[in-house]
Amino acid sequence: MGNDLAARRSLTVVVATIGALAGLFLSIRLVARPLLRPPPPVAMVSVEKSPRGLRVGLDRRHGVDAATSWKDLAVRGALTSLVEQPIREDVLANLDVLVALEARKNWDPTELDVVVRFVRAGHGLVIADLGWSWVHYDKRPLSELPANVLGSQLGFGFTSDVLGVPTAIDPRGLGGLATLTRATPWVPCGVTVAPERGQLLVRDELRRPMIGVVTAGTGRSVVIGHAGLVVENPALLSFSVALAAGR
Repeated sequence: MGNDLAARRSLTVVVATIGALAGLFLSIRLVARPLLRPPPPVAMVSVEKSPRGLRVGLDRRHGVDAATSWKDLAVRGALTSLVEQPIREDVLANLDVLVALEARKNWDPTELDVVVRFVRAGHGLVIADLGWSWVHYDKRPLSELPANVLGSQLGFGFTSDVLGVPTAIDPRGLGGLATLTRATPWVPCGVTVAPERGQLLVRDELRRPMIGVVTAGTGRSVVIGHAGLVVENPALLSFSVALAAGR
């Protein structure tokens, strides 16, 4: 009788121990499952950035034109105008974004100061230029490139690197744009943005950056390593304007 009672007690202890271990194993599985499961793929959501309603000025006094892209910008709802006079505060007072494409005619110190304050106050700048042609054809140092003089105060720069085709596009930063075309054999240059305030958006096949965005104060500058990028890709100009405006 005593032996049977002891046996039953031992069996009870064993069953209880097995039950506790099973419960512990199940708890460990439930806790560890999120850690062991491979992370879900990141959904690259395309968000179309619209320039609709934005007041955009093209600096045609210092830079080149972009007729097709400029018309496309208006079709997409932007309120466009041409800036053909010296850039002063009253000229930019009614603008949300200033566009400057290969602005090789030197901005005077007052103009530079006005543009810097315009951006830092919360407005946008879209600027495209070509560093390598300035060095090789104009025979002048990169530090004297008007866009770099401005960029030294806003956190961006154009380099003398000769880049290839725009192939590596950041889908998070470029919204609905998946590809960029190059119909004519223009050759972009490299760009730099302050790493703590900027993001690189487009690179060539060797991963060298040609488009980036950087903040200064409460405003943004979109920096593009060749005017051909927006001339031949009107949607890029519209996207860049919207991005520069903080949309």
